[in-house]
Parts: sequence; structure tokens; C-alpha cells
Amino acid sequence: MLADQQVVIGIDIEPELMFLISNDSNNRLQVESPSDDRSVADSAIITASGGTLACHAGSTPTKPLPHPAVTDSPLARYLQAVASRGEEALAEPFDPVLGRKMIEAAIDPADPVRTLLLFQNVLAASRGSISYPFAADPVNAGPDRDDIEDADAQLVKPRALQMVNRVFIVHNGTEGAMSLHNADAWKVTPASQSKRRESGSAGVRRDPIALDLLRHHGWDRTLRQTTSPFP
Repeated sequence: MLADQQVVIGIDIEPELMFLISNDSNNRLQVESPSDDRSVADSAIITASGGTLACHAGSTPTKPLPHPAVTDSPLARYLQAVASRGEEALAEPFDPVLGRKMIEAAIDPADPVRTLLLFQNVLAASRGSISYPFAADPVNAGPDRDDIEDADAQLVKPRALQMVNRVFIVHNGTEGAMSLHNADAWKVTPASQSKRRESGSAGVRRDPIALDLLRHHGWDRTLRQTTSPFP
């Protein structure tokens, strides 16, 4: 295209490499313009948007994340550090040494509350999709437990949770730890029902634990208002 235009205007055109970042980018980081005694890496973050940057200061119920915010914070600092070396550095491969350094820097023993907030997972229920997380006593799942369809029937002391929950992943055997599960009311299509019957399974699965949890949140088998069996 440039060659064609050169012929038309009679002027040699030398393309210039530039990084253009739109305000509509899915993941976007904006920082203050560095002063004389500061670099981009030390500048304050004005705003950060997107699924992997928005929670650089900690997770919030308004920003559902599939991961702890501790990954957002180091990534924001990593991008700042790389950008401080110039635009060309943004095209370089990921530096795992620098990335690990940023993760370690996010852990602040002097501020344990902020550190914990970065490691939390926000687990929220959804009335629109009829999906509610709940807790039970820890399940020591073995290598063959994941594919057992009736594993939920073995749950011990299932109990309802609130609509929005802060969750921390801990080591197996931690005192007070619990296993997390989900109670859902999914729409089963006729094709799915037929396939389940052909395989010998019930056309519709009605788990008694899930039904109790749904009743706790105001649903019953016919999706009418009902009373809760949980305190």
C-alpha cells in the first residue's frame, strides 16, 4: 500500500514502528507521567481495566475474577517495569525471572491484610442463572473421584453460604477448612435428556442436596417461592 502511494505523491515513505493502544482495549493500564526523579516503573497507576489487570489493588465483588487478584497486581507492575525500558521492550518475550520477582514483591509481611486480600477468591451466587455455592466438610478426593457423578451424595454437613463470599485456598488439613461446591438449576434440553436415557442415566438429575440448597435461596423443584431447610 505504501509503495502505491509513493508513486502517486512522488515522495519516498519510510514506515515508522509505533505502539497504538486504544482506550477500548480489553486490558489497559494507565499510569501518571513520570517526573524528573521517577520512572514509569515508579509512577502511580491511574486506572487499570480488563480481566487480568482491573484488580491490581485487590479483588472486589463488582469485578468477578476466575483467579486471585495477586496475579493482577504483579502483572501491572511487570508491565510498568518493562515499559520503563522503552516501547520496544513491550515486544520482548515474557521474562519469568522478573515476573517471579514481581509476585514476591506483592507479598508484604508488614501489611498482612492487603496481602490476604490479594490472595482471596471472590465467589458469588447468581439468582439470574440459579447458581449458588455452598460448603461441606473437606473432601479428600482421590485420583478417581472427579468423574464420579454421585460424589455429591457423599458430602458431609452441607451448608449454605451467603451470596458473595471471600475464599482462600489452603493446604489440605488446615483447621477450619471446608470444601466448596455449587448447586445449580440447569435447563436440560430434549436432546440431552434422550442422550442420558440412552446411556442408562435419568433424563433429569435431581440431587437432594442441591434441592435443599435451592430451597434455602427461595426455589423449589417448580421454581416457586418456598421455605428454607437451612438455619
